[in-house]
Amino acid sequence: MIKLYKFRIYPNREQIQTLTQTIEICRLLYNDPLEQRRKDKGLLSYYDQKKQLIQIKHNNDDDDDAINIIYIQVL
Repeated sequence: MIKLYKFRIYPNREQIQTLTQTIEICRLLYNDPLEQRRKDKGLLSYYDQKKQLIQIKHNNDDDDDAINIIYIQVL
């Protein structure tokens, strides 16, 4: 027997802003490399871009930058 649970969240304004920013950054970080791979037609692999993303995340030490609010597992 499989049980299903559904939870409703009620974020406040600050949480809504953080969620919106996180989703927007993730969208850009997915679509831009995808477009780049389509243009290069196989010259750049998914794994190469994955390594670049990890390097960008670890090399970026500014607390003000938007990429730092996102956990690496989400990226």
